[in-house]
Amino acid sequence: MRYPQKQLDCLRFIDEYLVEHEQGPTLKEVKGFLQRDPQWTVDILLARGMLSRIPGKDRSLAVTEAGRDELDKSVLKQ
Repeated sequence: MRYPQKQLDCLRFIDEYLVEHEQGPTLKEVKGFLQRDPQWTVDILLARGMLSRIPGKDRSLAVTEAGRDELDKSVLKQ
């Protein structure tokens, strides 16, 4: 499955944020990166298994193994 570039960019931002800060970004921080409301994009990535989160916990966004695989594929295609 091909993912739209905005979804891949969002996924990459969250992955890089996790590496740098050792915790997931808030939706406000994702919004700052995307320059728009991230809820729709995050919900799609969650539904497709690219992201996971712990309900009710702040900063719980994490890239799943499937998400990392997709990021790796997108780098190889460039």
